[in-house]
Amino acid sequence: MLNRGVYYQRLTIARGGTSGKPVTFKAANGGGATIRGAVPPGQAKLKFVLAAGESDIFNAPVPHRVWWVLANGRNLVNYGYYSYLKTSQFPNQSSGALKRCTPEGFAWRNGNVYVRLQGGADPNTAAIEISCPTGFHTSAEPEFAEEIRWAPDSGFDVPGVGHLFSRTLANIAVNGDHVVIEGLRLHMGVGTAMVVHGNEVTVRDCYITGTHMGICQPDEVKLPPHETPGERPITPSNRTSRGLTVEYCEFSGAPGYESCKKGFWGGLYAANTSAVFMNYGGPRSVVRHNWVYD
Repeated sequence: MLNRGVYYQRLTIARGGTSGKPVTFKAANGGGATIRGAVPPGQAKLKFVLAAGESDIFNAPVPHRVWWVLANGRNLVNYGYYSYLKTSQFPNQSSGALKRCTPEGFAWRNGNVYVRLQGGADPNTAAIEISCPTGFHTSAEPEFAEEIRWAPDSGFDVPGVGHLFSRTLANIAVNGDHVVIEGLRLHMGVGTAMVVHGNEVTVRDCYITGTHMGICQPDEVKLPPHETPGERPITPSNRTSRGLTVEYCEFSGAPGYESCKKGFWGGLYAANTSAVFMNYGGPRSVVRHNWVYD
């Protein structure tokens, strides 16, 4: 049982239980336990100043590469390059052509995080959260955890130019079989809130925010090659994990910027606002009674 409170850590469940007695991680007293992938507020100590030559972009020094930023609970678009943030343009994931995107977003460059909020608001007056170190970042920009590849279904891309491709970056990694996760709040998992490698895993009554993917099963048997960019020849039969049940969960990738409704989807597709609840589940997956919204 996890008591009410915020736990700034990543949790790996290395061993599970049995079919009759699964290992259960559950919020005590009906909820209120949050596992958070953000830097604790007392450690972040961000001090923003107006960026040189800009009227609505602010920057603050940070000790590590930042892959996710929230402002008052809103996911900011990861523009990747500072030049893209300045012009509010984001490359279409398929064609690479720059498309108009929402002005609100951020970029990391040379030890600084650059942020533009709605209306040019000063981020010092907002509740800004940044992702904690990934553990394998470098000083290169853009940087990659592993290899560039289409198919977030066999792992996941953390949004932004120079996608961070990973199979491990999550609030919770479930490696054991016969595990139940119940009643937890999973916040800022960055890549995914939960990555499931085990069999017969149940995720129930969890609230998921601040992540590109809610629940991911990345393990796969040998896959056919991608013949065209964006093609995903992946079905449940490709999955090695079996028996995943996801029920009564709530997932939000807010905000769903009005820009999406004005023809800017090509620029937003690879950004944080393309967050998805799940990738393909494996054999015997059950997904029911979940609430997903922007």
